[in-house]
Amino acid sequence: MLHHYFKKEIQDLWKPTEDFQMIDLGEDYYIIKFKNKDNMEKAIQQGPWFINGNFLSITEWKPNFVASKERLTTTAVWVRLPQLPTEFNDGKILEKIGNAIGRLLKIDVCISTTLRGRYARLCVELPLEIPVQPFLYIGQHKQHIHYEGDNFLCTNCGRLGHITKQCSFIKLDAKVSKETIKEQATISMLENQQEEWKTVSFNKEGNKS
Repeated sequence: MLHHYFKKEIQDLWKPTEDFQMIDLGEDYYIIKFKNKDNMEKAIQQGPWFINGNFLSITEWKPNFVASKERLTTTAVWVRLPQLPTEFNDGKILEKIGNAIGRLLKIDVCISTTLRGRYARLCVELPLEIPVQPFLYIGQHKQHIHYEGDNFLCTNCGRLGHITKQCSFIKLDAKVSKETIKEQATISMLENQQEEWKTVSFNKEGNKS
């Protein structure tokens, strides 16, 4: 049942010009087989793609793939930028901010057009093995970063994928390198600053992109 639902969602999302074969490999991995190369390139290149708010990680098939041995190293996360000054609520600046946090995947359209001005909302791809940032600087403005979701961010080490009770890392000094982005926005992180990581519960209502 889930297989048919997932295939229908993908059909509605990608709108391929042909029917396609979908093979369940287990561990939430699937192979999608197209005959038309254009359909495959659209799926890979025209993302990011989301189903019910969940990010679809898509890559070309590689030989000797075994789902149970595959190890995820990144994940997609929605982040909020509370009380972001309105002058930074610009598409190009939000793109720079997102890429300073991780790899920007998507900007919440409603937020970027300032229809809900309390916070900006970005979807970024982040590594699972590196602590995430609790804040960054946009020029002189210190911008806190809130990560959406429950029980997935460790406040001890700042890594995604586990909580403090499950943490096997030694308590870290929040030591981060300085990074600068020029042009319209200068974004840097302070060295030797300690700050608590914060999460917010995901509210489906009103968060449709």
